[in-house]
Amino acid sequence: MPSKALFLFACLSIAGLAGAQSIPRSSHVWIINEENHSYNEVVGNSQMPYYNQLISQYALADQFYSDQHSSLPALMWFVAGAPVEPNNDTTSCGHSDDNVVRELLKQGYSWRSYQEDLPYAGFQGLYSPDYLYYRRHNPLIDFTDVCPGTGQDTNVVPFTQMASDFSQIGTVNFAWITPDVNDDAHNGTLEAADQWLQANVPAILARPEFAPGGDGILFIVWDEADFDNNSCSAAVDDGCGGRTATLVIGPQVVPGYRSSLTYHNENVLATVCAAMGLSTCPGAAQGAAPMADFFYPSPAAAASPQNSIRIATPGNGATVVGAVNLIASASESLTVSQTQVWDNGVKLGVYGTQINATYNLSPGPHTTTVLDLDSNYSIIHASSVTYNVVAPVPGLQILSPTPNETVTTLPVEIAAQANESVDVGQIQVWDNGVKLGYYGSANVNQYYALAPGPHTTTLVDLDFNGNVLHESSVAYNVAAPASGVQIISPTPAEPFSNSTIQVIAQATEAAPVSQMQVWDNGVKLGWSLGSEVNQEFSVAPGTHTVTVLGLDSNYNVLDGSSVAYTVPGPTNGVEIVTPYPAQSIGSATVQVSAQATEAVPVSQMQVWDNGVKLGWYPGTTVNQNFTLPPGPHILTILDLDSNYNIIHLSSVSYSMQ
Repeated sequence: MPSKALFLFACLSIAGLAGAQSIPRSSHVWIINEENHSYNEVVGNSQMPYYNQLISQYALADQFYSDQHSSLPALMWFVAGAPVEPNNDTTSCGHSDDNVVRELLKQGYSWRSYQEDLPYAGFQGLYSPDYLYYRRHNPLIDFTDVCPGTGQDTNVVPFTQMASDFSQIGTVNFAWITPDVNDDAHNGTLEAADQWLQANVPAILARPEFAPGGDGILFIVWDEADFDNNSCSAAVDDGCGGRTATLVIGPQVVPGYRSSLTYHNENVLATVCAAMGLSTCPGAAQGAAPMADFFYPSPAAAASPQNSIRIATPGNGATVVGAVNLIASASESLTVSQTQVWDNGVKLGVYGTQINATYNLSPGPHTTTVLDLDSNYSIIHASSVTYNVVAPVPGLQILSPTPNETVTTLPVEIAAQANESVDVGQIQVWDNGVKLGYYGSANVNQYYALAPGPHTTTLVDLDFNGNVLHESSVAYNVAAPASGVQIISPTPAEPFSNSTIQVIAQATEAAPVSQMQVWDNGVKLGWSLGSEVNQEFSVAPGTHTVTVLGLDSNYNVLDGSSVAYTVPGPTNGVEIVTPYPAQSIGSATVQVSAQATEAVPVSQMQVWDNGVKLGWYPGTTVNQNFTLPPGPHILTILDLDSNYNIIHLSSVSYSMQ
């Protein structure tokens, strides 16, 4: 689709490096997928009161456009930055394209795909027996990283597992949720979809990571618009999947914000990568702009958004390739007559309280300052950001591997980016004279299983008429893998913060490896088919030695490897999550969130403020809102045993404005 390529890189990739600097870090990211409805069917729809309440409370992408129609390839853009698989009826997990699960596992993150009406964990069928679960709405299941035998397939679980996970293992780092086809608006009504969200989203937002100061981010996305809507942007009516109503939710999100920037599915993935610190972002997301304008620049700014100027992008210390996209806003108790933008002492322009401007600045260091002025044209506040501008390199640039590099980690990552004066139709990848593949975008980020020895990889970019624009080559060497078992996680002497460990290992042997076994302190924890293992296990506090064995087809041990690590015991006491110390709360309501960890059973938690008992709650957690008068406050939370004796207490000082 030529029109899609135009917007993918000409409009977005210039902000990618800067935007990543402004995304708050998160280890708790959620995506809920809805189906087949356009922006205009959702926003302002009286049959979706909860969705529209979330719009007013959090933030909406006003100019969000799906990459294409057709459920599975459209959803693949959210997790792989490419369409990957055009066949909605596939049951293959054989796609080796880079994807978010692969990148999460590299960082040691946990993940789940919660699927309503999935018959059981790891189910591989096209539909559930009642035809309410559709595999094509579950994009993570189709990659080699999640095939049966990897140990990752069982992270695709029924939606009912989420409540059990909350009570047993807590929140995973990355979660994808798909309601069934009656509840995601595919077969059912928008009213039913809204009711499902209202019944289930509050449980997610009640998690500690969504409390003030938390790091939770929730996206509610739509795979595509209805089939009469093929727009790619406000200016391009045909060639994509239409305008959808994407929500961004979290304590670091600017409340009530509506972004006027054009975004696509891969921008959500780019935001996930930036928030979670993933070093490589799959497919087109590697060059796409994160959705930085939705977030406060810091937790402190999130706690006190008034009377300030917020520069969303570029980020402080960023490197910007090409044109600079400045996004900023002024929020003051006084009337703002205008804002001014200055760069290196030169005035660039005058604007209102919202700034979204693009400047062609000279290469080198820059300090851009935004001022807001009152009705007498006196300066109220000023905010500055310092960054570096780099001129884009014309042609085709290979980012990985580097010249003369010896690649020791397989598969080999091939990454490149094209910067041309005309639209790039495709990039071809060749290695030692053999064509490895072609990709319909201006960048490539793929992994290939290459034989040991010298390699020359050549990339060629072509326009939409098939004419070669540039080609670039890199010579490097692929090292022969050492035989044996390599334990990637846990690392030696690694301390864990809880009792769940992730064991990642791979075996390289001359003989076929039939299975991998995991042992800990002499106890067998589990096994996986093939030469790789990637599983989570719950172990007791204390010192541990995990051993991973590789076995041949006769179940003889080929090799083994061990690593020692430590699991700490639980820290007993009461932890107050919110409010945090010295917090100044600008409303009449305070959210009190706390949890108790004790060696004995906890019968109840009591909440006291300034010596007055506000309430008590059975169990080990509290998450309540209280209306309190202005002034200084001391909050105290007690946990009691079954005889109503106090076990521990914890206090925090804060103020109500």
